Amino acid sequence: MTAMRSIFAVATRDFLQRARSKAFLITTAVVVLVLVGGGFLIATFAGDQPAVGVGHVGTPPAALSALLDASAEHFELDYELREFESREASEAALVDGDIAVAIDGRTVVWQQETSSLTNAMVTTALQELERMDTIESLGLSHSDVAQLLSPAPPAVETLQEPDPERGVRQGAAYAGTVVLFMSIVMFGQFVLLGVLEEKSNRVAEVVLSRVRPIELLAGKVIGIGLLGMAQLVVLAAAALTLVSIIDLAELPNLSEVGIPVILGVVGWYVLGYAFYSVLYAAAGSLVSRQEDVQGVGWIPMIGLVPSYLLATLASQTPDLPIIKIGSMLPALAPLVMPARYAAGDAAAWEVGVAILVTVVSTYLVILFAARVYRGGILRTGRAKLRDAYRGAAV
Repeated sequence: MTAMRSIFAVATRDFLQRARSKAFLITTAVVVLVLVGGGFLIATFAGDQPAVGVGHVGTPPAALSALLDASAEHFELDYELREFESREASEAALVDGDIAVAIDGRTVVWQQETSSLTNAMVTTALQELERMDTIESLGLSHSDVAQLLSPAPPAVETLQEPDPERGVRQGAAYAGTVVLFMSIVMFGQFVLLGVLEEKSNRVAEVVLSRVRPIELLAGKVIGIGLLGMAQLVVLAAAALTLVSIIDLAELPNLSEVGIPVILGVVGWYVLGYAFYSVLYAAAGSLVSRQEDVQGVGWIPMIGLVPSYLLATLASQTPDLPIIKIGSMLPALAPLVMPARYAAGDAAAWEVGVAILVTVVSTYLVILFAARVYRGGILRTGRAKLRDAYRGAAV
């Protein structure tokens, strides 16, 4: 059997074995449901809100309705004004939940808790009404009032045009960071556990009688990596479908921003997974029992945890010097650079340097991890990293 056929056979076996597992199927289904359900919940709560009930004791002043209309439009609220014959009637409506707030002269009455937006709407209207009464009592002309209340605004200049998509980019960068980190960790652990299972039940000894250790390692990493890619494609399809269905006025460019971010996450998943999965495989070859997994699982996390923290920071402040440096360093680039790029701060040449650095460092890591894997896969018990590395040369 040629090397390529051996790698393909191992990759196919690991892909199908993990794809049929209940853990993978349930996890994928839950993530898709959370994504779709969360999106529709956001759309529901961000969409049309029910009208706020506003009560008024007695007949409201003629100007109050117009002032409330202007204030409600400013705060993007819908309201319904109701008249009550007495203070007691309005308080009863408050207790029953028929209205949210009552106005008695210049007093605003709540049942218990206030709503900041509703309070701002009502307070603004009442303050404007008080201002109008004061202006009338002072006998000022309309031109005097306009000059006092609405002076000419100062000229505003910007040295750089603001990015209207900045907020959307930051949100997409953070979401991409979380998905990327979870995917690399989850499928890297699949590799670790797969190596451990084959070693503990001695399946590795049977397989290694037919294929070389490097072929077994490559097949396992490729098979599980393709499974991770399939899950990312499913999640990306769900996200794009959700974006196309949900129309949020405050996020008009979400689909345009989301597509390059999703493509970046998928591409950097390949690079990041290739870098870290072989470390997970090497870690798995050092132990023979499930209880020892935690003792070696820290090896890949040395790079993953700082990468995630920097990537989270990069989604909000991508122009920090430490972020720019970290995005082009081995082990950090797979998470930090896509966050920087999604936030709109990375130049094309910086992305190219980060890719080159990641590819070269991944090749060196593969050489190191493959030697550790070769030296530790057939050892019984828990092996030290140094002994496994040296043992491969024997």
